[in-house]
Amino acid sequence: MPSYHALRKEPKVLLICCSQLSYEEWAKHDLRLEPMDVQLISIPGGPAALAHRHRVPEKYSELKKDIKLMLKKFPSIHTVIAVNHEDCGYYEEVLKFKGREEIDLGSIARKLAIMASGKNIETFFAKPIKPGSEKLEFQQIVF
Repeated sequence: MPSYHALRKEPKVLLICCSQLSYEEWAKHDLRLEPMDVQLISIPGGPAALAHRHRVPEKYSELKKDIKLMLKKFPSIHTVIAVNHEDCGYYEEVLKFKGREEIDLGSIARKLAIMASGKNIETFFAKPIKPGSEKLEFQQIVF
């Protein structure tokens, strides 16, 4: 029976993204990260709940707990990356907002800076390279 490297021992990055998003190619090519370098939190809406604590308090608390657990479990993590994407279904269906995905990254970055004190915080916005395309471009948003 074949065996595989499947347990992350010392990931470098905690990546929080929406479950709709496929991040692997981008992380490998643009961020130069291998799969074992990334500890992933992939949930509907990704980091959106961090920007809307009062609207989705249970999701906010759960995500905050997950982030703190990953940072405690993996002290090797030096960077936390939050990715939102255009036309996120979570925003429309759960938060009842349209078009806030990029704007919310500022609030998300501030919350992460508190939760992950001493870690490098980065935010990215993913959007189709042209309307209707399945290919995305990831733009770093700096605050």
